[in-house]
Amino acid sequence: MRACLPLVAALLWPCAAPAQTVDRLVARVDGEPILLSELMRHARPRLAPLATEPAWKRAQALRAALRAEIDRAIEAHLLAARARRRGLTVTEAQIDAALVRIAEDQHLTLDELWAHAEASGYSRAVYREEIRRQLVEQRLRAAEPEKQRAALVAALRRRACIERY
Repeated sequence: MRACLPLVAALLWPCAAPAQTVDRLVARVDGEPILLSELMRHARPRLAPLATEPAWKRAQALRAALRAEIDRAIEAHLLAARARRRGLTVTEAQIDAALVRIAEDQHLTLDELWAHAEASGYSRAVYREEIRRQLVEQRLRAAEPEKQRAALVAALRRRACIERY
C-alpha cells in the first residue's frame, strides 16, 4: 500500500499547463476595474459592419474603437458611482418601460427592436446595459441640472483616481 502512495501522488499532482490570458485589466476607476472584455462587448456594434474588410483595416478600427471605449467606460463608471452616492437607481421594470417607449417611437414591436439591435451587433445584455446607463445619466442630470454633462464628468475625473494600463 505504501509503495502505491508515490504513484498516486504523482498522478494527482497538477500538470503544468501553459499560461493563458482569460481577461485583461485596462483601467481602474477609484479601485473599480475595467476589463478588456467589457470594452470589446461595447465596441462590437461599431466593428460589425467591418466584417468583410481586410484584416489590417479591422485591426485599425479595433484599436480606434477600444481607445474610444475606454474613455466611455471611465465616464460610465464615474457617472454610475456618482449616481450610487446620490441614491439614484434604475430598476429592470424601468428599463423594460424605456425599451417599450423606444420601440413605439420607432414604430416597431419589441421583437423587431431586439432584431435591429442584434443586427447592429448589440447583444440583449449590452443593449439593456446601455439603456440603464442612459437612464442613470438622465436621472443624474435631473438631480444636478446646474451642471452640464461635460462639466460634471470633468469634475468627477479631477476627484477620481483613474489608472490606465
